[in-house]
Amino acid sequence: MAIAPIPRLTARQGHDPRKSDLSPPPNLPTHVVQGGVLLGGQRLVGLTVSGLGSIFLARWLTPEIFGTYAILWFCIALAINVSEMGLTAALLLQPESRLRKELPSVATAQLLVMVALAAAMAATTPVLIDWLGLGPEAAWPLRAMAVLLPLSALRLVPAVKLERRLYYMPLTIADTIDTIVFYSVAVAAAYAGAGLWSFVIGILVGRVTSITSLWVREPWWPILPIPWGEWRCTIRRGWAFQSTAMLVQAREAVAPILVRHLAGVPAVGLLNLASALALQTVQMTNVATRVLFPTFVRLREDDAAFGAACERALNRVAVIIVPATAFLCATADPFVRLVYGTGWTAAIPSVRLFCLSALAGGLTMVAIHALNALGHASVVFRLNLWWTIQLWVLTLILVVPLGYVGFAVAHVIQGLASTLAFHHLRRLRPVRVLAQLQAPCTAAALVAAVLYVLTPWLRNLVLLAGAVSVAVAVYLCLLTLLSGSTWRAEIWREWRHVVDARWSHGLS
Repeated sequence: MAIAPIPRLTARQGHDPRKSDLSPPPNLPTHVVQGGVLLGGQRLVGLTVSGLGSIFLARWLTPEIFGTYAILWFCIALAINVSEMGLTAALLLQPESRLRKELPSVATAQLLVMVALAAAMAATTPVLIDWLGLGPEAAWPLRAMAVLLPLSALRLVPAVKLERRLYYMPLTIADTIDTIVFYSVAVAAAYAGAGLWSFVIGILVGRVTSITSLWVREPWWPILPIPWGEWRCTIRRGWAFQSTAMLVQAREAVAPILVRHLAGVPAVGLLNLASALALQTVQMTNVATRVLFPTFVRLREDDAAFGAACERALNRVAVIIVPATAFLCATADPFVRLVYGTGWTAAIPSVRLFCLSALAGGLTMVAIHALNALGHASVVFRLNLWWTIQLWVLTLILVVPLGYVGFAVAHVIQGLASTLAFHHLRRLRPVRVLAQLQAPCTAAALVAAVLYVLTPWLRNLVLLAGAVSVAVAVYLCLLTLLSGSTWRAEIWREWRHVVDARWSHGLS
């Protein structure tokens, strides 16, 4: 997901944070915890469905098909990110009165832009396919996937309205529908022998179904005549957001462009599966993306409250993703062999390496969102520029001697460098980083070490599942002991927000 930085707000921009309608509501903790639980539940369902779906797809499709789809998706994602131009983030920070006036107008103009871009992509498909290094069989799948561009514009209005009000249930339902439909359709098509079209049909049907569910909750219709003036004004405000988003997209281009050129399309497929598997362990950070950013925005005028919120967020994220990445890294060999089949064993070293980079990147997301909420777009931009240059240079240096595994090594180095974001955050607000990571890292490392020693005896899925289940239970016990009574009291209070508080109408 592209990270959009939030520019520093000034009086010249007509928005005073002290007079903003984004001040913390009285029940903000309840909204945050309940919203986090909703999105966390959705993410758990999504992880289960995508995990099972990926297993079937990996057994019925080849690494070359995975690699071809990864390259096509990169092309579509690049077009969406370029044309989005920071609109979502720019709109989220508008005062309510201005948002009501601008949102339908801007969305209408954006829809037409996306339709025109999709038509241009369809017309120039032969050139794009040749540039991407793919065969002619990928031409019509790329044309079909171009429909995703206008579909992304149709999602703009309901997504902005719901996230602005911290109403997560409709978004949760839409994302869950998207995941379930995509994998259901793609697996069925792959079983029927559709090959590359399995991915294409699945993502189109899933996206249409998801957006339809959002329209039922927040319907809107294009406005005529087209208000191009308001669209251009919002685009100018959004450019500061989009600069960092494009750098993130540039990092994601390394595999489909550079690795494909140096190691071939099947190598991209192996890396795609390995990175997707490792990133499954940090998908809960998407909850932080959706819940914590608007929360940080509301707390940015209170240094103490902002720092405390960052510390709690970092600890809760670490409690989940540290053991997840550690356990997958320890059991990568039997897991890949037993679940995906021996045809994917070449991806095992990359899985372990991606686990390390995913861990560093997942924790860093908290610092990035905090910097975004504080309005330090220049800091986020400079960090992303450094990370992007670093990944391209390291990949170019390492892939030649190490093969495609060199890309995973480059990712680890870049992931470790991403933790510099915490250094910049601590210069702005008092945030204790190491204290929040000590207990989960210690507990996870001890359990993962034992789990790794036991991997030669995990010869079937029953033994593997049993060992991981015991590891999770032992980790939770160690975590509870190491974290102390204050932490246990905080966890209990947070769950009371969910169990005892009334659910607001936007969440229920």
